[in-house]
Amino acid sequence: DNRAVEHLLELLDSGDPQVRLQSVIALGKIEDPRSTMALEKMLADIEPNVRWDAAVALAKQKNSSGRRIILDLLDRKYLNSFSNIDKVEQVQAMMVAINVAPLIQDSDLEASLLELRESDSNLKIREAARRALLNFEE
Repeated sequence: DNRAVEHLLELLDSGDPQVRLQSVIALGKIEDPRSTMALEKMLADIEPNVRWDAAVALAKQKNSSGRRIILDLLDRKYLNSFSNIDKVEQVQAMMVAINVAPLIQDSDLEASLLELRESDSNLKIREAARRALLNFEE
C-alpha cells in the first residue's frame, strides 16, 4: 500500500531511534524503490542498528550504498567494539550480512566471505559464507 511507504518514510525523522529502526526494517521488507534515497540517508544515522538495517535494506534492493557497513558487519573486530552486543547477536548480525552480500556482487565483500569461510571460529558462519560465495559471479 502506497500510504504505508509514505508513512514509514515520515517516521524516519522521528527522534526515537526505535521508531527509526522499525521504519527502516519495514521499508527493507517492502522493498519499494521510493525508499532508496531515504534509506541512503539513514546510513549516517547516529544509531548503529539503524545504519546496519538501512545497509541491509539497500542491499536487498541490489544497492551498494551501504557496502562499507555490510563489510563492517562481517568483521568480528568491529562487532566486538560494541559492548552491548553479545555473541549470539553478533552471529545474527553476521548471518544477515552474509545473506545479503551476494546481492551486491562486490569484490571486497567476496574477499570477506572467503576469509570467514576459511577461518571463522563459528561453523554456522563458515557454512553460511560458503553458501553465499556460490552466489557470486565468476
